[in-house]
Amino acid sequence: MVPKLIEINNESLKENVISEKDKKLIVMSNDTVDESLLELSNNETVVSLFEKQVESDPNNIALIYKDNKFTYFELNEKANILANHLLNDESIGDFVALKLKRSPSMIISILGVLKSGKAYAPLATNMPIEREKHVLKEIKVSIILDDIYVGNILSGDDDVIVSNPNLNIDSDCLAYVIYTSGTTSNPKGVMIKHGSIVNEVKSVSNLYFLGENEVIAFFANYIFDASVEQIFISLLNGYRL
Repeated sequence: MVPKLIEINNESLKENVISEKDKKLIVMSNDTVDESLLELSNNETVVSLFEKQVESDPNNIALIYKDNKFTYFELNEKANILANHLLNDESIGDFVALKLKRSPSMIISILGVLKSGKAYAPLATNMPIEREKHVLKEIKVSIILDDIYVGNILSGDDDVIVSNPNLNIDSDCLAYVIYTSGTTSNPKGVMIKHGSIVNEVKSVSNLYFLGENEVIAFFANYIFDASVEQIFISLLNGYRL
């Protein structure tokens, strides 16, 4: 039997299809502004929250890659070596491009760039050359951190600086720029601030009811925003990545 199609012409009936109770539920479910998150983003950054974890639990495992394990202390020291190297090169602008394979160097580089007060721009290792040139030209980078470059810095002289850089980084500072696919025109960069990452981490951590001793799988490609969520939900909460 073919069901009858009923057309509702009564305007008052249209308005009352949703009950007052359901309307309140809809409003409540969309009221996602958490004042504590806004307050947090004004006072904290990715760098400050990560360094708090290093200070409170230096010997806890932060990163696991195959058979290699890095404590929060070790990961912070390596990131500081890179950060201080970037700070000593006055030719480097506000952005640093990353072109890295999945490895500890990828995480160290992201942290090192942020600790240097700069924003990172992730590039796919198989990115078409014309697209790469467009990105590099637009953000005016003078350096690309690849696996060889980062490896040389981390295995350099014994007298490298390993202390935390003393910089005034706040929640309004840019953290990274990720480029769109550019399927209809040239790719466009989307710039994200420290405060936005902190808010996202706080919000998702509460949503997933994450507790102590969590292990977070990092499976997203670092050229996508999902990677930021996975990395920093772990490292800003003292988990294992």
